[in-house]
Amino acid sequence: MRFFLIISLSLFGLASYTQEVNKKLTKADKLYNDLAFSQAAELYEDLAKKFISTEHVSKKLAYCYLKMNQPDKAEKWFAKVMEQSNKTTEDIYNYSWALRSNKKQKDADIWMDKFSAAMPTDSRAQRHKNQVEIRESILADNDRFNVYSLSINSEQSDYSPAFWKDKLIFVSGRPNAQGILRKHSWGNEPFSDLYSVKINEDGTLYLPIPLPKSINTGKFHEGAAVFTKFVDRLYFTRNNYYQEAGYDEEGVTKLKLYYIDQSENGEWKEVDEFPYNSDNYSIGDPAISADGKTLIFTSDMPGSIGKTDLWYSKLDNAGNWSKPVNLGPEINTEGEERFPFIHENGNLFFSSNGHVGLGGLDIYLAPFNNEKYGDPVNLGSSINSNKDDFGFILGPDEKKGYFSSNRDGGRGKDDIYGLEMKKPFELDYFVSGKVKNKLTGDIIPFAKVVLFGAGEQISDVMTNESGEYKFKVEKGSQYVIQCKKEGFFDGKSDVNGDILSRDKNTMIVDVMIEQNPGLALYGTVLDHKTNTPIDGANVIITDKATGEVFFQGKMPKNGAFSKPIEGKKIGETLNYYVQLGAEGYLGKSMTFSKKIEKAGKINLNETLSFSLDKIEVGTDIGKIIDIQPIYFDVNKHDIRQDAALELDKVVQAMKDNPNIVIELGSHTDSRGSANYNRSLSDKRAKSSAQYVIDHGIGSDRIYGKGYGEAQIINRCKDGVRCSKEEHQANRRTEFKIVKM
Repeated sequence: MRFFLIISLSLFGLASYTQEVNKKLTKADKLYNDLAFSQAAELYEDLAKKFISTEHVSKKLAYCYLKMNQPDKAEKWFAKVMEQSNKTTEDIYNYSWALRSNKKQKDADIWMDKFSAAMPTDSRAQRHKNQVEIRESILADNDRFNVYSLSINSEQSDYSPAFWKDKLIFVSGRPNAQGILRKHSWGNEPFSDLYSVKINEDGTLYLPIPLPKSINTGKFHEGAAVFTKFVDRLYFTRNNYYQEAGYDEEGVTKLKLYYIDQSENGEWKEVDEFPYNSDNYSIGDPAISADGKTLIFTSDMPGSIGKTDLWYSKLDNAGNWSKPVNLGPEINTEGEERFPFIHENGNLFFSSNGHVGLGGLDIYLAPFNNEKYGDPVNLGSSINSNKDDFGFILGPDEKKGYFSSNRDGGRGKDDIYGLEMKKPFELDYFVSGKVKNKLTGDIIPFAKVVLFGAGEQISDVMTNESGEYKFKVEKGSQYVIQCKKEGFFDGKSDVNGDILSRDKNTMIVDVMIEQNPGLALYGTVLDHKTNTPIDGANVIITDKATGEVFFQGKMPKNGAFSKPIEGKKIGETLNYYVQLGAEGYLGKSMTFSKKIEKAGKINLNETLSFSLDKIEVGTDIGKIIDIQPIYFDVNKHDIRQDAALELDKVVQAMKDNPNIVIELGSHTDSRGSANYNRSLSDKRAKSSAQYVIDHGIGSDRIYGKGYGEAQIINRCKDGVRCSKEEHQANRRTEFKIVKM
């Protein structure tokens, strides 16, 4: 009895412990879903110490610290996630991000290799192919900017600067005007407000002051902003974690974009919403063009390529914003693109963790040319670090500017830094790549690659053992790269100095060439009845695309021919017009269309009726060319649409055989009077013949004749009761050869 009681108490204690653990896990998951990552992480850490739900907790902790931008802790937990069987490709990518943010480049590359193998079509994987060379180039660009810290930074987050007349606007989590430090639960970080600080002529800064309460509301996050001098208007980001801010279907609040105008006397008017705000997706990080007509912003709205993309909207003359348009895969990746800035010269600066960089968010330049943005260029290691670098702005003279970063050595979590540009963005530009087999993707070494510009040869090189080549080019110029290799078709790639894929100062253009498969076309002209070769048959094959004759000639005794196909490749489609003829046979023409699927000969007999029928005077060619019964409406002789389709076959046959003369005979059944049947059939015969004449056949080559019921082919003569089918057999049209 005592033993049973002890067991019962133990089971009760275990059940109570399990219930407590499940309750804590449920609470942690709810905090995570409510974006309270700091509080959720505390509970998950406590559960992890007790070895509770290890796989679930490990992944949640990894993403808590990812969201809170703590790569050291994120790395620890992602390492555990990598041991799990349920890890996803995005888990692998984020582990690589954490490693790179912690300056473990080699380990990060190993995991990016695994991500690329699993997701070869992901743009981040494709950029990773050349990331070692690109990253070396980024690191080598280490003297473009002089970067320095600012006195305005606080112990909280200060970030996303923007120019405003003689001031600087920025976002800060410092205590508000009442000295209150309000915190939210995302990362136990303060709510953010917008501040302004005056810039002295010598570049020094006054003390920051918060923008008025009409903008800084007190219960919302105020985020990245931009001021346009076009109408003295401020665009800014706002969100909160209260119900009235707007939740999506999953209960997550979203960023929204607002704007407010300032009157001439400095008073702020009412705040308005950007018309495309939604409770189901975020819009924020505004950037405005110099004329105030183009707004670029960050959003995860439907149609986004990655987690957050850059979109743009145009302001029309009536003051309406156009439907947002995605900036496309040249700018956006499957990762995050944020914090755009449009310089007065039109160039776009933004931050991304999807393009090849040094870790976290890096700052990129997308040059503006021909009404579009070129591919992004990393600004180099003098401004980018292994942490998040973002919120870049540059003055009109391109000499001084600001940006924000959470790099090591700052005063707060995010700090604002000043920058001085020591050299302009003009760089040497190159085009490089590899020569590859188009079908297999294999590297082709020792191929000759020639660079042409304006129709003239500029340079040529031989690819090395790795199939690589490289040329120096001028930005904005057009080039053609040609490649030659014995046993392969010549390859060619066009190079556009503005828009081809490039990171930093190098455009990556692989040249794909295809091995000559040794294709040939052959066939055997056969007698349709005996299935034997026709000696001396004529064959003409014309390429439908070019109009050029591919083959023309008479067949030998075996009736066969073979002709190599030059310049065609596997995967392309052959389109030919084939004409066959032989003395004593009814000639014909056909269309041949086939996609080339493998090397070797292509047998025309497998897809075409490559045979001819013998003919003589009296032959009804309607039986040979499969003429279906030609019908007329009751008591009518007009050519119906279905009859026209059959008569078109006769037209083609007579064009293929220009020496034959045809009698088109029309016959009726025995019902009705003989005179009426003869008259009606004669009208129908002549009407049918006239149709053929009207479609290109000489009137001396075909004539119509009505026989009425004079040539009944079965028992159904006058007075004999017959079925409909038996009468139908007598209602026929014949196309007999009367002369050859």
